Amino acid sequence: MKSHDVNLIQNKIIEAIRNNLVFLLLTHVNPDGDALGSLVAMRRVLAGPGKECSVLFPGEIPPQYRFLIAAEEIVPSLPPRQKWDVVFLLDIPSASRLPVSLRGEVPPCKELINIDHHATNDIDGTLNWIDPSASSVGEMLFRLFDDAGYAISPHVATALYTAILTDTGSFQFPNTTSFSLKVAACLVDYGADPAYVADKVYGSHSVRKYRLLGRALETLQTCCSGRVAYMWVTKEMLQELGASIVQTDGFVDYPREIEGVEVAILFKQETDKEEVKVSLRSRGKLVEVRRVAEKFHGGGHPAAAACTLTGSVDPVQQRVLQAVAEEIARADAVASASPASETSSKG
Repeated sequence: MKSHDVNLIQNKIIEAIRNNLVFLLLTHVNPDGDALGSLVAMRRVLAGPGKECSVLFPGEIPPQYRFLIAAEEIVPSLPPRQKWDVVFLLDIPSASRLPVSLRGEVPPCKELINIDHHATNDIDGTLNWIDPSASSVGEMLFRLFDDAGYAISPHVATALYTAILTDTGSFQFPNTTSFSLKVAACLVDYGADPAYVADKVYGSHSVRKYRLLGRALETLQTCCSGRVAYMWVTKEMLQELGASIVQTDGFVDYPREIEGVEVAILFKQETDKEEVKVSLRSRGKLVEVRRVAEKFHGGGHPAAAACTLTGSVDPVQQRVLQAVAEEIARADAVASASPASETSSKG
């Protein structure tokens, strides 16, 4: 069921929570702050008296987000069960982004509840709450908890604040709205400490990560008349420094900050696979990097997207850069054909 009636869908989700006892929470592979913050917040709210709530964490947790999760909460595999009452999918835009151990299949359940803010979400659950206008799933969960009258503890507030903070790029990305800021303020009132979260997320990195960043910055290149900047991390870099691919989180923001750059790209080569993960960021609202990612079976948002391609770094770069150049040309054509452009040219 796909519904545009937010109040109706939220009420149905609240009803499903109240009427069921056994829950499973899932989020996407290579989890970010929104994925993990939302997962932890939902678990803490659901794990009340008489209810069983299991979480499958999808692989290695980036070091900067480990402060959210107690060691005993990290479960590498699911406990055996014939059927779950409710399975929640949080921030998962497609089945291909499910934890690898599930092989693209959702465990059997009575109700599948899909909560996401990706416009490209193609999962058909029993209940689907998809809101592309939301900055993050964390923001959506705050609305759900608030409407349901659930108590928001300081730990839950911290997890939700982390989700919103990271998915808005510290409130710098175009998805930051007045509502996002109001929710963040409410979460501070509920006990989230902005200084503490910022220190954990942005101020607690290892020396190894910065050495890897230094190597990545040495690869920095520009093209498309300086409108595109990109860099890469190879498996040889990771092996030489003893680093992990999760330590590249946030690297794509560095080329994005260069003056005149509209699209930033980070190419990351897996150490144990012939794959290259591609992170894309757009500075403005006209060039939609999601369109680029979708050409390679990826997805995301207009200003932040990702995809994975098979092959080595050089050929993958050529394919992606060509697609980015085509998207910039498309965006330029749209801009030049807009009434505002016509008026400007006449003036």
